[in-house]
Amino acid sequence: MSPLAQLYMHLNDLLRDQIAAQLESASTNDLESVGVVAAALALVVALLILRATDSRDITWWWYPLPSFAVPTALVAVPLRGTTAKRKFLHGPSVPAILEGFADQPQTLETVLERTLRDLHECWLNNDALLAAERRWFNIGILTLGLATTISLSLYAWDLT
Repeated sequence: MSPLAQLYMHLNDLLRDQIAAQLESASTNDLESVGVVAAALALVVALLILRATDSRDITWWWYPLPSFAVPTALVAVPLRGTTAKRKFLHGPSVPAILEGFADQPQTLETVLERTLRDLHECWLNNDALLAAERRWFNIGILTLGLATTISLSLYAWDLT
């Protein structure tokens, strides 16, 4: 095997491992989103229980409820279904590579180069999707913290 083919094989292995790590990160984003959505729902339920158990007339109790909807939607971005916009790629299709090779015989270096290009395109696609998911998740966390602070401030303000 030529040194160029060995280099391509090592680069293919490296990119394949990177794509596997990206797919694992996408799964982690899903789990984090589920946890934060559950926390947001727990905050809303706590607010409702607080309203139901407080003997004073609290007129502000429902104001924070809509403010929890926006951050929850932002945090849930990784949970949306697999659409055209959120399609993580797993790498090139082996049958497609074999078809191309059967139609027109190629050298090992050419096949490995094509595979490397395909893996790189998958990596770029997944990287952009992960960055967008993380950005929306972070914005959602910040707005959820703001909504919680506002609701706690309103409650503390009414206590005085």
